[in-house]
Amino acid sequence: MTKLLASVSGIRGIVGDSLTPEIAMSFGRAFGGFLKRGDVIVGRDTRYHGPMITSAVVAGLLASGRNVINIGVATTPAIEYAVREMKASGGIAITASHNPIEYNALKLIGPGGLFLTESQGKRFMKWSSAAAKVAEGRRRGRINIGYYDAREGWDLRHIQAILALKIIDRNKIKRAKFRVVADCVCGTASFVAGEFFNALGCEVKLINAVPDGYFPRPPEPTPDNLGQLGRAVRSFKADIGFAFDPDSDRLAIVDGTGRPLGEEYTLALGVRYILRRHRGPIAVNLSSSMMNDFVAKEAGVKIYRTKVGEINVTEKLRRIGGVAGGEGNGCLIYPAM
Repeated sequence: MTKLLASVSGIRGIVGDSLTPEIAMSFGRAFGGFLKRGDVIVGRDTRYHGPMITSAVVAGLLASGRNVINIGVATTPAIEYAVREMKASGGIAITASHNPIEYNALKLIGPGGLFLTESQGKRFMKWSSAAAKVAEGRRRGRINIGYYDAREGWDLRHIQAILALKIIDRNKIKRAKFRVVADCVCGTASFVAGEFFNALGCEVKLINAVPDGYFPRPPEPTPDNLGQLGRAVRSFKADIGFAFDPDSDRLAIVDGTGRPLGEEYTLALGVRYILRRHRGPIAVNLSSSMMNDFVAKEAGVKIYRTKVGEINVTEKLRRIGGVAGGEGNGCLIYPAM
């Protein structure tokens, strides 16, 4: 049996091996007890074993006495957004993100829509060791299933919130009439990429946009995995191409010639764009490129480095009043969102 991995990014394993429905249920039960009270939001990516793991997690949460709002297939950022907007006690995103298809994971989200901090994660793992006792004597929760609906689902609400940001000049983008190709890797972006780029007035072509639970390429959007996107950009005569990972929290860019820029450029270009509109300190993790140091120097602002893990960057941004940050794996964080 392979090892179940527990880290600041959540609990991850190979489905049917280190991650079984019984294990998923026990962690769901433990997390419900850890949160103490309130509703819990649950969402997942498109992996074919997602419904099985989701059902087990929901069963565990209900056994702990938590009420569950299952929003179905949704991007991880939209699940975090739903936790925050609904003032839920927490959430679980069931996704192994950029990892291969045989993996799945539980990304644990605390109040406010942020992943558990390192200290919270350690307390939860200690708590979960007593999972068998968590639900004893408690009431049983109820479930409210919020099926994905393109007109009113949480993914669309999240898109609308992004489009409302002052930092985005929708009219200027519409006037440019960009041609865009988006590689959705048959993941959650299959539901939202078209909505997003159409709302910006772009002419968009989607590839790998059938959310059937299987990935047509390795799911991490590294340059080696973006040959098809590059060819589609050239064929479509597009200005730019974007590649997502299965839960849409990583983004890679392909230029108009079909050349992948590399995930590090997603962070550096995004931060540079933000700093040209809002000056202030930035934070990135220790493994991110020194391009970000040059971006900070150009803007005359201070850059802070953190341990690897999105929540570590997020916590640093909160402490320093940062305006932008992220990780060099294609993750850009904008605290004003």
